[in-house]
Amino acid sequence: MKTFFLIFALALFSVSAWADELTKSVQQKLKDQGFFYGEATGQPGSEANANFTTWCGAYVTKPTGQFYNMSASWTVPASAPAGQQLAAVVEWIGLDNFAGDLYQAGTGALCVEFFGFWQFTSYFMWMESLPWSWWVVPNFPVSPGDQLTVDIWVADPYGTTEFKDPTEGNDGLTRADNSVWFYLTSSNGASFMGTYPTAPESLGGLQSTGFTGRMAEFIIERPLINGSSTPLAFFGPTIMRACSYGDALYGDWEMFFLLPDNGSQPFDGNLQYLNMVDPANNHTLAVPFVVPDPAENPSANMILFAWLNSL
Repeated sequence: MKTFFLIFALALFSVSAWADELTKSVQQKLKDQGFFYGEATGQPGSEANANFTTWCGAYVTKPTGQFYNMSASWTVPASAPAGQQLAAVVEWIGLDNFAGDLYQAGTGALCVEFFGFWQFTSYFMWMESLPWSWWVVPNFPVSPGDQLTVDIWVADPYGTTEFKDPTEGNDGLTRADNSVWFYLTSSNGASFMGTYPTAPESLGGLQSTGFTGRMAEFIIERPLINGSSTPLAFFGPTIMRACSYGDALYGDWEMFFLLPDNGSQPFDGNLQYLNMVDPANNHTLAVPFVVPDPAENPSANMILFAWLNSL
């Protein structure tokens, strides 16, 4: 019942002129139910949230060893151009985040509008390894309402992670762990498994730096198209569940879950939440609300992404 109320309340955010009051109202309702940990000020997110121009969600840095696996599930939201001729939104998780070593996968929607009334939205599954461009996963249909799960982990060529202490299954990665594995599954029956190399590569005049394991992300984004940030497409309230990550130092023994957005820090890593803000006018475009995810784990949290505005 609480989850239903939360989704219903977040749906009201479609009118940007009411954003501050609606945000304050929803924050207070969440606070009354024990879901929200900041002050009900009308400012999206908690006081601990940072602002970012293209991302909304959470990221973790400073692992004790190396982040080597992560997972999350979400329902593909319905999307629309929101008055723009071209708009887009992508949902994804990823390991690393530097110009030459980001390994990510997720779903997306590209929305176009013709003559002010005719709209078309294309949904897709995609993968990317920076610095190269993202690509659409073939034969993987995506529609609003599909339940998607993305698993990413570092392992040997057969998909098995080899640890320095094989008896305990921990103590860090080995040279045998030379591949970043992806396993993508959907409630519609589609699935895909693929790899990228962990070693630096040179292709088409671009050079990657290779896997480092220094960062893990759970994100909704307005992507770059032709080198420019795309206006954020409207998306319905989106829940990213079972958000978890692992550190190779602890290996198979421990998976870490996201904590509330009140500045609390996990046992492993440094956690930061992000609001998406347009730098041109300081308008908030999307915000994450963090609520308990008891179905996954008593200490776990999930992210509810809310659309507030569009460029």
